[in-house]
Amino acid sequence: MNISKKALVIGMYPKEANPQFALKLVDALDSIGYDTYAIIPANIDNIDQWNKYVNCGHVFFVHNEKGSGVVARIRKYTNIARYITIDRQKMKGFLKDIRFDLTFFTFYHRWNELVMREIDSRKFIAFLHDPKVHSGTDSVIQAREIAQMQKMDDVIVLSKKFITLTEKNYHIDKRHIHYMPHCLFYGTKNVLEADEHLNDSTPINFLFFGRITEYKGIDILLSAYHNLEQYNSNVHLTIAGNGDFSKYKGIFDTCKNSMLINRYINEDEIPKIFNQENTVVVLPYTDATQSGVISIAYSFGCPVISSDTGGLREQLCDGECGLFFEPNNSIALEKTMNIIEKNRLIMHEETIKMINQSKKFDWIVATKDVIRDINEEVR
Repeated sequence: MNISKKALVIGMYPKEANPQFALKLVDALDSIGYDTYAIIPANIDNIDQWNKYVNCGHVFFVHNEKGSGVVARIRKYTNIARYITIDRQKMKGFLKDIRFDLTFFTFYHRWNELVMREIDSRKFIAFLHDPKVHSGTDSVIQAREIAQMQKMDDVIVLSKKFITLTEKNYHIDKRHIHYMPHCLFYGTKNVLEADEHLNDSTPINFLFFGRITEYKGIDILLSAYHNLEQYNSNVHLTIAGNGDFSKYKGIFDTCKNSMLINRYINEDEIPKIFNQENTVVVLPYTDATQSGVISIAYSFGCPVISSDTGGLREQLCDGECGLFFEPNNSIALEKTMNIIEKNRLIMHEETIKMINQSKKFDWIVATKDVIRDINEEVR
């Protein structure tokens, strides 16, 4: 690949999945020969990793609302013309009149289109993480996301199953919708490490991780776990994530062997949470496209129990990994949780599967494939 090709990665969120997603994409683009730039928040979670980035001069840090950077000024000055007058020269100074071959937006953000006006790029490409509207999603935000995606040259989805749905709901030509698997943020384990955090004599730790939102099915998980605990004392429940937990507090308080971490989980805390002894990740989602939590589970070799909805089975290698249950069915989830506790061999086997299959989700291979797909589309 010609080294003169240039790529720009824009990730405007400082927390959750974006910090690692943006950095991994930049690393992958560098590795396959692109001269890569990035625009990210100055308060991004993994700032130490960005500061060590070999091409740190190619990273533009925007400041939060307390500072004087781009994001702050966009929030203060909602008039587009005024925003361009104030910040245009600073942004142009960083971009140095570069014409990018490819510009990637890692996540939908309401200010992407404003920043987009400052960039000269052959193609603008956006990752669409949730093409299916989740229950509880703000309709205004959904409409804005649809409008923003329609301004892109190409869109990347993380599940093959939702290419057709994206075409229908977002009114985007199928030739401009591309698939890339949800790659791993934290590397992979070796099979020799499979038993490192397994212990037959201690409880199974069922883990829910991620934002507390309606479609995640926390009520289903709590109902299942509450019933399971009545006849199986060798279990533990951990719920870790930010969001309003008030509607679940009543039933959670009836669960004896449980722990709640109801706050934002910092980047450096994730390994400790997923490396707890006998951890099984549970995704009780009522609907879903794909899940970043599965990619974390792959990295740490954690078995997964998942509702059979959306693209979750596809993400678990079309069901080669994972134990599945009917969505919205707490009794089915309870039975599945009890099966893996009663037969620890299943837990060991699922751990091996997760480690072996994790090798399929390599950033460099996936990025190279999707770029080839995008470029072939325009030839």
